[in-house]
Amino acid sequence: NRSVSGTGTEPPPLLSVTPDPSLDFGSVIVTQSHDLDFTVTNTGGGTLTGEAALPAGSPFSIVSGSPFSIPAGQDATVTVRFSPAAVGSFSETVSFTSNGGDLTRGVSGTGVPPGVPVLSVTPDPSLDFGNIIVGESRDLDFTVTNTGGGTLTGSATVPAVPFSIVGASDFSLVAGASTTVTVRFSPTAAGSFSETVSFTSNGGDLTRTVIGTGVPPAPVLSITPIAITASLEEGTGWTDIGTINVTNPGEGTLNWSATDDRVWLEVTPTSGTTTAETDSVTVRATTVGLTVGTHTGTITFTGAGIDPQTISVTLAVTEDEPQFGCFIATAAFGTPLAEEIDILREFRDEYLLTNELGQRFVAFYNRHSPALAEFIAEREAAKKVVRVALWPLVKIVEFIVGEEREVGAPKKSSDFLGDVVTEWPGALPASAEAQMGLCQSMGRMKE
Repeated sequence: NRSVSGTGTEPPPLLSVTPDPSLDFGSVIVTQSHDLDFTVTNTGGGTLTGEAALPAGSPFSIVSGSPFSIPAGQDATVTVRFSPAAVGSFSETVSFTSNGGDLTRGVSGTGVPPGVPVLSVTPDPSLDFGNIIVGESRDLDFTVTNTGGGTLTGSATVPAVPFSIVGASDFSLVAGASTTVTVRFSPTAAGSFSETVSFTSNGGDLTRTVIGTGVPPAPVLSITPIAITASLEEGTGWTDIGTINVTNPGEGTLNWSATDDRVWLEVTPTSGTTTAETDSVTVRATTVGLTVGTHTGTITFTGAGIDPQTISVTLAVTEDEPQFGCFIATAAFGTPLAEEIDILREFRDEYLLTNELGQRFVAFYNRHSPALAEFIAEREAAKKVVRVALWPLVKIVEFIVGEEREVGAPKKSSDFLGDVVTEWPGALPASAEAQMGLCQSMGRMKE
């Protein structure tokens, strides 16, 4: 066996300078000046220290940023000024020396006499269009200015798609005037693009860079409905309570997934892929282990590059209706098939069971009505009294639920549907005991 050991050390500083290879100041009027910047970056570790220098007597000078001390991964700006004292073209070399290496960058410019046009284009050195979806476009502007005298005339050109000049590309500017040249980026494919815009004029020529990235079309997540409400009796096993439709009204491919936050709630399937088609997600619930009352849950849909969306689920758990004889209304009308019973049953299902207060009333009714219903079913007089009492309620309920069928008001006791032996001969047994037996048999169907 042999032991090994070592010591990790931080990488040394490393010098980087942009733009590379040079800065072009263009035309500058004699006795005036123009400033441009180099960016100095420490692409290594530690601290980069150094300076930038130009030869003495040059029309170029360092005005700020030297010497420099730059931590790892950071950058600093070194500003160079061009101040021509005479007409003519000038160039020089800027020397960057540091503990992370040495580099040189060129600077150039032209001194022009007062009264002649001078071309200036901003921003300098480039326009960045950022990320643009394939098939879409974005416009950005260069500002062209005559910083000299006379009249500046010229034009702007870009050689190739996906960049183009939109609007006027020619310009004619008096001293101090400006105009805009609009460049459009219209990517037809995904990827990074770069091109050079050339500005030619009687006041000098300049180039500027345009860059942009085409990105694939983005999918869009759309789900309906945004809420699901259901009612189940306690002790109910897994039951379908709704369907969610997942669509992609955007472009590209949508990869989605769905999760729920309750043990009594589940969705199937839990993920999918869609372009233009609709995916259907089944929502199921169980009330096993849940108490009577209202329970809520949330279904969340997520996907790469899309904002999460949620659907609220509200589940009303009602008491399991016991198997007993007739309810009060059924006992009064003598049959669970009576039209009035249908109206009351519809009101119960569509209105009472959809809210907590109504659910409590139904539960109370189910617990306390059997004994009273048995008493009414065995006494004809009690039936008539209850029918008279229920008739206004039935009419009100019928109006609420929007029923179109008519329930006529009785003119005398024999007109009541409860007198089925008189009105419908042979429809029901004549005796109260026999009617009660039939009622008990039919009453096992839940109202």
